[in-house]
Amino acid sequence: NPWGRDILEAMAMGLPVLSVGTDATFVETGVTGVLQSPFDAAALAGDIARLADDRDRVRRMGGAARVRVATLCDGTSRARDLLDLWRGAARPT
Repeated sequence: NPWGRDILEAMAMGLPVLSVGTDATFVETGVTGVLQSPFDAAALAGDIARLADDRDRVRRMGGAARVRVATLCDGTSRARDLLDLWRGAARPT
């Protein structure tokens, strides 16, 4: 999913995310999940094993993930951003 809705949905449910890519807006390694470099299967496997062995860490990261999504994706903030976008688009050029 290039937009990342699946990541946001998981985080909103209190799940840490193990993601491959470069967008650290939502996934902060060690805080809300793990952001791994593409094409590094060994590192990805290691991250999976470490998370599987540390349920307390998974719970902490899941809680932080839920807070991150609630903070960055709340309706009021998104409505304000959209209104700013429309106002900018409506300005005469």
